[in-house]
Amino acid sequence: MPALHKDCAVVTVGSGVVTDVAKHSCYIWQKENGFDGQLPLISCMTANTVPAYSSRLAIISKDGVKRTWPSRTPQIIIMDYQVLCDCPLSYTVGGVGDMFPVFCSFADWYIAAALGMADFLDASWRIMDDARELLIPYSAQIAQRSERGIEVLGKCLTLCGLTMTYAR
Repeated sequence: MPALHKDCAVVTVGSGVVTDVAKHSCYIWQKENGFDGQLPLISCMTANTVPAYSSRLAIISKDGVKRTWPSRTPQIIIMDYQVLCDCPLSYTVGGVGDMFPVFCSFADWYIAAALGMADFLDASWRIMDDARELLIPYSAQIAQRSERGIEVLGKCLTLCGLTMTYAR
């Protein structure tokens, strides 16, 4: 990662893979160089596919297996609704699909806490309040990929990534 240095900014234009590689690269560079600050990181979403944009985790393939790696969050996430509306429908459907495991995972997490196997952070669940209230009422607009539907999905995916970050 010799191209990174303390006076540079990193800008990603892409979906989850591009964003995850950049987030992880910034994290590693900062750690290896003992840099106390953060390299400016800006992510421009090109698809509403994943919560990766706002998550402190990065899913990166190594040796043919996808693994979760530590990373960092960007300071700025750009959502151009026209770009997001124009991406393939299957990507948008994938983004909706990525939202649903979050709701199940909180139930699993809560049960684990009740059994003394984990510490449940209610505040992390509360971050998702807006997403729970928006996904169903805007489902038709999301399916039609209207600008408003795409905006709602993008914001819900962002909240999803933030809740994962907060919950660690």
